[in-house]
Amino acid sequence: MWSKIRGGWRKRPLSIGIPITSRWNKVCEDCLSEEALKLLEFLNNEIEILKFYLAGGSGLALQLGHSRSRDLDFLTTEEFPPMLLSRHLETKYPYMEILISSGILYCELSNVKVSFLFYHVPLIYPKIKFKNISVADWRDIMAEKFKTLSQRGSRKDFYDLYFCVNLKKISLQEGVGFLKKRCGGTGLNYYHILKSLVYFEDAEDEPEIDTLLPVDWKEVKNFFVKNI
Repeated sequence: MWSKIRGGWRKRPLSIGIPITSRWNKVCEDCLSEEALKLLEFLNNEIEILKFYLAGGSGLALQLGHSRSRDLDFLTTEEFPPMLLSRHLETKYPYMEILISSGILYCELSNVKVSFLFYHVPLIYPKIKFKNISVADWRDIMAEKFKTLSQRGSRKDFYDLYFCVNLKKISLQEGVGFLKKRCGGTGLNYYHILKSLVYFEDAEDEPEIDTLLPVDWKEVKNFFVKNI
């Protein structure tokens, strides 16, 4: 829990009720759908050539083993041609374009929702490898989750942050430290980010998350309320 003191915030011990096992120190293939796993194997060439890495909920689930993920989110720090990539993918897979713009391609490949995004902010921590595809470290993904929640409070992002803190036995303050380390020069309002961690209105009407651990939405909300 954090308490406000002169000069900033200080950390209090967190109450962590999720047991840690060796499973969460390994890559969790079961956290991705069968369709997503197959697609990862087929996408190797495209991902390597354009220097994409897997991030988002799927990248986090592979490392934490906390939930099932059906979508794939790929980022790159190098600009790429979305239209050419779209045409290429259309010739190789069952394909449906959802959105295409400068540095953005949202599509559906073999019944899996996939995003390809240009994102100029570099990673801080070394990437891991899964099926020869680079995956952002969980700390880099956690940093982005704070930023995403400050823009729109999606239920899955609250869950992801909850599990990052509890499974990795860190504090929210340490998590915000990852954000500052990665995005410190991007003009983020950290007070707004802290407020967003207890703003649940946008997430209330969303469906429950398909987690692999016995945690419900009420417990997740209570965690943030008690620890901010």
